Amino acid sequence: MTFAEDLKSTVLEMQKEGKIPESLPIPRFRAAIIRNDQVEWLEWMTGMYDSSGSDDTFAGIPGYGIVDVEFDEATLGPNGWYKTNVQDGKVIGLTVYYDTPNPEETGYFKAMYRVHWMGDNPAWGKYEYDDEDDGAGNDVDQIDMIELTLSPE
Repeated sequence: MTFAEDLKSTVLEMQKEGKIPESLPIPRFRAAIIRNDQVEWLEWMTGMYDSSGSDDTFAGIPGYGIVDVEFDEATLGPNGWYKTNVQDGKVIGLTVYYDTPNPEETGYFKAMYRVHWMGDNPAWGKYEYDDEDDGAGNDVDQIDMIELTLSPE
């Protein structure tokens, strides 16, 4: 079973069950693709929940390469950040760092994420945690999906 299939362990579920305070910000982000020769920003994701109400656990559309990624930086914590690796107008990698706002209240958390790349050998990469291993992606092929949540340290 993949992490995405086991949504009961995501931070939003832990919040609903009262295991961590609602005050913990969940990363909010969205991706942009090119469709009909126009840049199109997709709906916002809050962790692995799509704001449009779909059951998707990822940002993006399979087969449509991502050209930009945007985060609501306030949801990454006080010193959280993200970096996209862009080559020839195509996102080929992503690094996300989450800074837990009040760890004495909630415990420490890390961004837990992975990306799916297209190309000759399309695949989901392994889960990355914060900026360990220099982020997600194979740094060659354009990505088309991003899955992200938080993981307790």
